[in-house]
Amino acid sequence: MLSEGVVESLPPYFHGIKNTRQAEIWLYKMQAESCFYGVYERSSSELIGFLFLHESEDNTAHLGYLLSEQSWGVGFASELLLDLVRELKSNQLLCTLIAGVDESNVASIRVLRKAQFTEQSRGENGVLFFQCAL
Repeated sequence: MLSEGVVESLPPYFHGIKNTRQAEIWLYKMQAESCFYGVYERSSSELIGFLFLHESEDNTAHLGYLLSEQSWGVGFASELLLDLVRELKSNQLLCTLIAGVDESNVASIRVLRKAQFTEQSRGENGVLFFQCAL
């Protein structure tokens, strides 16, 4: 799941996970820092990715997600984010979602825009920040 292609544009703590012990440490870190969800393909129930939400005090959550390379290009990311935004808008627990994406990750930028995120700023190292009002 955390292959070189998947983690290429992600923060350093996503890189270099080569064995079960390293994966367990990464998983515990992610669970401690955020709401962490598995993403499953509906028809097969196969784990195809992860979704992370890190909430702040001001009803804002920072969003992260990743999908296995085999799941790229078939609409899973769009379905995931469109469903997430729809659900969060209906329960009204958050006001804003924020997502950062590497400027070279054209597919994720397209997915964010499709899910009603708008570009807000450019950070360091070519990271673009998007926001979605809920």
